[in-house]
Amino acid sequence: MRVLLVGGGGHEHALARHLARSPRLDRLVAARGNPGIGAHATCVPVADAAIGDLAVLIAREQVDRVVAGSEVPGMHVSKDIGEKASGRR
Repeated sequence: MRVLLVGGGGHEHALARHLARSPRLDRLVAARGNPGIGAHATCVPVADAAIGDLAVLIAREQVDRVVAGSEVPGMHVSKDIGEKASGRR
């Protein structure tokens, strides 16, 4: 499974550490991330509020799941990303 982790704080670092332990994980990408997250994921310089850029990243990386950290306005961000990535916007 390919997972995109959105955010770059301490909570996201903990999420990255735990996600990386999963035997089902094929690739973990973090949009913006931080050095600690970088130990478990590939960090890319995309802001968590840049919906269009996140949609492009999802398509490019063929992401199966998006995990939004606690500092990211998760519900509307996930919905907006999904719509943008599927071309409904």
